[in-house]
Amino acid sequence: KKTGPPAATAEDKAALDKATKDADVIVLGYFDKYEGAAFDAFISTAAKNDAVTFVQTTSATVGSELSLSSVGVAVKKSFKFEEAATATSGPIDSADALADFIDANKMPLVIPFSQETTELIFESGIDQQLMYIGDTDTLEGEVFEPYKQVAAEFAGKLIFVTVNSDEKESEPVTEFFGIAEDDARPVVSTVGSLGV
Repeated sequence: KKTGPPAATAEDKAALDKATKDADVIVLGYFDKYEGAAFDAFISTAAKNDAVTFVQTTSATVGSELSLSSVGVAVKKSFKFEEAATATSGPIDSADALADFIDANKMPLVIPFSQETTELIFESGIDQQLMYIGDTDTLEGEVFEPYKQVAAEFAGKLIFVTVNSDEKESEPVTEFFGIAEDDARPVVSTVGSLGV
């Protein structure tokens, strides 16, 4: 659980860098002043969420660091296996709407299955996963492009996972789904009920 303020305050780039060092997901609230419905929703959401780093600012310079040209909220995800991406919105006055915006934008588009990512996959709060099980060639080829397009369309609703069957770490997954070494690739399988 969080101790101290729910959000760090950053009024310059150095403070932003310090507050967000090593964070995979940053939620920046850029406000005219630290009051009002949008600020209250931001602080309320930050107090309940330990999974991401929340930063508040009234600085246009800091806001612009995460692509905000006016007051609003930005969610930046920076995972080592995916190109960094930032989603922005104007002010959000409801804690529920802010939580939904964060949930829709905090996850990587596609998560490669590994010991390091199991927590991200299975403790994301999203109960449905779509697994693309393939060898290195299919995970890097044009066959994979439609999967990424669907992942973008259903961001925040499903977790999209890749399992590289050429890697030893994939054995528990391929065994669980009954996929033999000589089965054709790719295989797409669902985990959970797809009630989207």
